[in-house]
Amino acid sequence: MAYAHITEFESGDDRSTRNYDALNDRVLTEGYPGGLIYHCAGFDDNGIFRIIEIWQSSEQRDRFRQERLEPLMAEGPVDPTRTAGPNREYGYPLHYSSQ
Repeated sequence: MAYAHITEFESGDDRSTRNYDALNDRVLTEGYPGGLIYHCAGFDDNGIFRIIEIWQSSEQRDRFRQERLEPLMAEGPVDPTRTAGPNREYGYPLHYSSQ
């Protein structure tokens, strides 16, 4: 079953995406993650930087996090002034029509 995963960072007035861009580039040097259907990110009007991912399953998202994302994040951020983790992170199974 498809799975949505949302990650949110409260950024206030800071609209820098240096850490996100650098991590995303490192992830993609190893190829597109298996099971990932869709990925996008951006700021809302309240300064929340939100990453939205759609995966084929929650298990594939968990495997990606453990095997690829966490080791890359352990290398540290490009911008050391921005080291805080997400303020919120959650996911849920998706129900959708195939029309």
